[in-house]
Amino acid sequence: LTVSRMTRLAYTADWLDPAHDYTYTFTLHYYVDDGDVELIDDKRKKIFLKKCAPQKPIALEELFIGNTVTVYSRRLLLTAYADDATAKYMAEKREEAFVLVKYRDLQRVGRVIAAMQAEGMTMTDVTTVTFDATRVEELSTALPQHARDLVSGTSCAIRAMGKDANATLDRILPSTADVVRSMDELHARALSEISATGSRARASSANSALCLVLPSGVGNLGVIIDYLVEKKGFELVNVRSMAMNTR
Repeated sequence: LTVSRMTRLAYTADWLDPAHDYTYTFTLHYYVDDGDVELIDDKRKKIFLKKCAPQKPIALEELFIGNTVTVYSRRLLLTAYADDATAKYMAEKREEAFVLVKYRDLQRVGRVIAAMQAEGMTMTDVTTVTFDATRVEELSTALPQHARDLVSGTSCAIRAMGKDANATLDRILPSTADVVRSMDELHARALSEISATGSRARASSANSALCLVLPSGVGNLGVIIDYLVEKKGFELVNVRSMAMNTR
């Protein structure tokens, strides 16, 4: 199939079966026209789930490497494109980008996210992270100019998707000492992997408040955070993206 006539996308997806502590590897087929899915058990080379509509519709925007989608209570981690045609099709549609806002600029996270969303980017994960001081030498290998700052306070890792996302970041986010941004999709994934090795930032419950942004409001996440920080005087101490089960 040519990219312009693509009707079925293919991904490699892992599902951890909690009942048996076993990880299945599937080929997930996604049918662009109607949103139906199909699962092939890669080990047995047999159909695990025939083509059908998932209980919760899966949007094309959710189909990027590293994301998790749910098919009949099974949380599937998308680990790779299963064929070159899918990779080319998705490269035309969207690419992954990554921004790491360091502790000195943490209160500007809302403005950073709002600027990215204004350019049509989708935030796929926003998480505050910390790095232990003992890791400064290790971090210096990958991020020599930023290692000491990263172990000095809480940073915010922002993963996003969008058309020409990294070129857009280059235009709207000038390079500063307090913001690390990806240059291309491979760089974005490398930065994301480094961020994943950090610890989730924890906030004291004293004098703190919780703001839960529902899925309907995520498209305005940057504006919401900026309003709380700039207009209402809150200090941003912890951000976390999460998916909640309906059961």
